[in-house]
Amino acid sequence: METPTAVPAEFGETDEYKLFHKQEEALDYCSRAGRNHRIFSRERKIGGSRVHHVYPSCLHFCEAYQKYEDSYKNFFEVIPVGYSAKLYFDLEFPIELNPDKDGPAMVNILVAEVKKALRREFAIEVSSSDVIKLDSTTALKFSQHVIFPNVVFRHLVHEKVFIERFCQYILNRIKSDPKDQCEQQPLHQLLVNTGREEKALFVDRSVYSRKQNFRIFQSRKFGYTNAMLRAPGELADKTDAEVLQLSLITNTPSLEPEPGAWLEYPLEEPEFAAYMGTKKQVANYSLTTGTGSSPFPDLDTFIANCNSKTRIEKWDYQTDHQILRFYVDGNAGQCGDAVCGCLAESKALVLVCLKRREYAVRCLTKECGRTELRFRALPEACAVQCEVEVEGSNIAL
Repeated sequence: METPTAVPAEFGETDEYKLFHKQEEALDYCSRAGRNHRIFSRERKIGGSRVHHVYPSCLHFCEAYQKYEDSYKNFFEVIPVGYSAKLYFDLEFPIELNPDKDGPAMVNILVAEVKKALRREFAIEVSSSDVIKLDSTTALKFSQHVIFPNVVFRHLVHEKVFIERFCQYILNRIKSDPKDQCEQQPLHQLLVNTGREEKALFVDRSVYSRKQNFRIFQSRKFGYTNAMLRAPGELADKTDAEVLQLSLITNTPSLEPEPGAWLEYPLEEPEFAAYMGTKKQVANYSLTTGTGSSPFPDLDTFIANCNSKTRIEKWDYQTDHQILRFYVDGNAGQCGDAVCGCLAESKALVLVCLKRREYAVRCLTKECGRTELRFRALPEACAVQCEVEVEGSNIAL
């Protein structure tokens, strides 16, 4: 097996450092070896095979990587879905089809909108100085990676939800602009020609799939000369080692540093399991279930008062994530914006995230094709009561 020619002995083949031909084998090894281990795949042929390097931590990899010869740097970071992940974007468009587009200016517009979205969704502030921008643009293609090192999602599936919500929000705002003013609006600059009939955002949304491989700083695709380097005018105050560590997506603590430090959405277990590629319960949480009244009487009253036909059939409560699910028989649409026209005579799910004091309604009718969850703030009385119950640990579990 091919091995690096410039790797010091301590990072060669050892009990900790491993090489695998198949990514599944590398993932399996990491699941047994511990959550600190990280996988980095290296291309060995144009569009062809890769070998997967497993290190006991990101720091171990960084120390070894900086000693690799440039010709050997064809590395991609493997982002397993069960790992916490920094917020990242892959931004690109063909220059020939978009000769008038200003890529760097478009990136600045997008970063500004992401900062607004993080403030809107999670009430957090991000400084522009904390954003990492890497560039591998050629004469044919604009290409940048944008990473937010201080914005960490609990799992990649939560980040995917944020990206989808963010992109849809941008597209909806673009559609709402008057047609005669479209081209003058900054957000319209984010739409590019891709060779298809309709324009699209220059955000590559495919990079949040399971077992994603994301090219890292100073690496190039095999057979190409354009490496992923600092974007022009960016990161001049940081060393190569600092940029590398900040830009690695899975270079996060193995455990959440403090409650609420990692961002997440109240996902249902089937959704999470489907994304993880298993039918088993993935999260190890404590689950309390019941029928009729839940441990939160104000919430019970709120849901029951939506309609005279509304009746709570059963509920379950994920204590670790503070997520409460009510399975309702009857019209729950008046809890908020109706998500479809089926709710009058159908079953529904009311999903409540106590941590964020929000709720959403989903129709469970088989014929209904709507799966969107619209989260709304809980009524003040419910939010206060939930806060007392959760923080006061008054629930009998």
